[in-house]
Amino acid sequence: MRRNVFADPDKTYRPKRRPKMFALTGALNFTFLTKNMGFIAYLTLLGIIYVANSHQTAKTIMEIKRLKEQTKNSAWESNSRKSELMFNSMQSEVAKKTSPLGVHELTERPHKIVLEKD
Repeated sequence: MRRNVFADPDKTYRPKRRPKMFALTGALNFTFLTKNMGFIAYLTLLGIIYVANSHQTAKTIMEIKRLKEQTKNSAWESNSRKSELMFNSMQSEVAKKTSPLGVHELTERPHKIVLEKD
């Protein structure tokens, strides 16, 4: 192999060091696991709480949607019954419904009843 004439002769060739990555074989041994058991349990507990909180939030959102729909339907039904009551309370409708019973509207003015005191 030929010698590089452009390279600085004072510098020796050193291969570049790559940073050591987290190796599974060296890091996950028994002593590492036993030393960090509390932290691992803490992380596991946090994960469980996170999943439970997400589940509870999803259930709450679905319940809110269901209640909004139920409220909307109840308001619609209430308004419908209110308008029906207003229609049936009109004087002409009351007269139509009571005429088969023999009850009719007055055509003359009502008489005033006067009581004499003893």
